[in-house]
Amino acid sequence: MEGEPDDEAAVRWAFAEAAARGAGIVALHAVGGEFSPRRRVIENMELSAAVAGMAQEYPDVPVQPLVSDRTASQALVDASEKAALVVVGARTRKSLIGMGLGRVNHVVLHHSRCPVVLVPTS
Repeated sequence: MEGEPDDEAAVRWAFAEAAARGAGIVALHAVGGEFSPRRRVIENMELSAAVAGMAQEYPDVPVQPLVSDRTASQALVDASEKAALVVVGARTRKSLIGMGLGRVNHVVLHHSRCPVVLVPTS
């Protein structure tokens, strides 16, 4: 979650859905390249801090932060193999393909192994 409106909307939706299902959340941050163990620790701390406020609103929802060195689309498709649901921000873009969604959303929609929810900003 980078503080963009679609990230925040997706995180809020994911927490509410997890609470309704009695499920946990894997908060995934993909950095798209190799990085040092020290940077991985820093990225994990930043990810944990980014979802901390929402985690306080939903104390019964367990959260596992996960930082991946894969690209966003690779990491989300990989995660979908073990997930019951993938929740991502809609990230609408001007596009000649599909519904004006970004490349990552198209890849996830086409290759996910579980249902995908695209959460619009508004």
